[in-house]
Amino acid sequence: MGALVAPLVIGSAQAEVYRFTDSEGNVEFTDQPRKGAERVELKETATITLPKPEEVTAIIGERQEAVESGEEGPAYETLRIAYPEDESAFNSGSGDFNVIMDITPDLQSEHFLLVKLDGEALPLTKGPAIQMNTVDRGTHTISVDVVEGDSVIQSAEPVTFTLHRPSVLTPP
Repeated sequence: MGALVAPLVIGSAQAEVYRFTDSEGNVEFTDQPRKGAERVELKETATITLPKPEEVTAIIGERQEAVESGEEGPAYETLRIAYPEDESAFNSGSGDFNVIMDITPDLQSEHFLLVKLDGEALPLTKGPAIQMNTVDRGTHTISVDVVEGDSVIQSAEPVTFTLHRPSVLTPP
């Protein structure tokens, strides 16, 4: 198999690769056209440009200075409650709905999300979604904090929403 991979790698640089299936069903890739072989269209090779070493060194230095001066930015570029939206209203006959958080980058392994509904803490979660069950109708506030141990690392803006549910006192 190793001999078959080498022509494919070499062939991709030459832009022409052929696929041939012999009478026993074995598939071969080659850079040589032959009877019964079909040309394989190769996608363009993805490339990236790496930063210059001096640029990396400068970024690391800036971050270290920010940490030392206490001006380090937030751990997460994005931390917000995506659903429900602030000042929204929606129906849920059972009072069940999902709270969805938008977190960028992904939650670090040592961090947890502390979700509070009307100031009452729910069990810690890794998110980014949490199922709320049998929430009473009315206006509520949800807040989310990223925590590590007893320390709050970062907080999202709280969201206020109104949940509509049928009343058990009002007959259908």
